[in-house]
Amino acid sequence: MSMTALVTFVWLAVALGTPAVSMQDDWLKGFEGTWVVDAPPPDPGGAEISVRVARDASLSVTITRDASGLLLKTKVNGQEVQTRYGLNGKDVTNKNPFVDGQGIFRTRVDKQKLVTEIWMNSAAGPPQTIETRYLESTDVMVTELSHAAGEPAFNRTVMRRKGTGLFSTGFNR
Repeated sequence: MSMTALVTFVWLAVALGTPAVSMQDDWLKGFEGTWVVDAPPPDPGGAEISVRVARDASLSVTITRDASGLLLKTKVNGQEVQTRYGLNGKDVTNKNPFVDGQGIFRTRVDKQKLVTEIWMNSAAGPPQTIETRYLESTDVMVTELSHAAGEPAFNRTVMRRKGTGLFSTGFNR
């Protein structure tokens, strides 16, 4: 391979790789901001418990981003819980004042979704919970919880960016 061909190949590789990083960076910026539960008004015939609890609890999530990943500050009835998500597939330990012990979070980007495997106290065996978080639109974020990869979600929470007038549904299956 000639020097000219090598230099051309390296420049092409750099040029082709740069937009993907920039697009992922732009996509991750979409998660930043403050989000609130977007739940329909109570259904007198049997509103879902998780929707009612989230609405009554004044739940909000503020997401910021730094070099090591995402930081979620969840406010529930005046108390704040901070949860860090690394984006490199490595384990991150989080404490939750509402639960004894600690959570081990292992997050990866899978297409246009953040997929987090969660263990309590130690990352041994299969994860207890898998959280999938994605943007349904620029102002709607969805979080789904399942017990194993490929299983249907047992909990789905829809949040809207604070200050927008969008309406969608949140439900517990």
